[in-house]
Amino acid sequence: MATKSSRKKAVIQVLTALLQRPHKTSELDQLLNWRNSPQAVLDLRHRGFEILTTYDSDRRGIYSLPNTEKPKVYKFLGEHHASFKH
Repeated sequence: MATKSSRKKAVIQVLTALLQRPHKTSELDQLLNWRNSPQAVLDLRHRGFEILTTYDSDRRGIYSLPNTEKPKVYKFLGEHHASFKH
């Protein structure tokens, strides 16, 4: 089970990555250095963020942020991650 600080770090890492471009599940797993990125995406959805999921030809998930969600993400990151700059 992840600690509260590691889950917060995962949320920040996933949001920062998704601001840059859509990411496959495998890319987020590599970024987080674990194999449970769908849980991190679920945590974000529970926090009220809209994360879109599409599938490639191999049925692998690709996560992205709609443009309308990006201002909310910038605000969240600015409040919760002191070193974040956009």
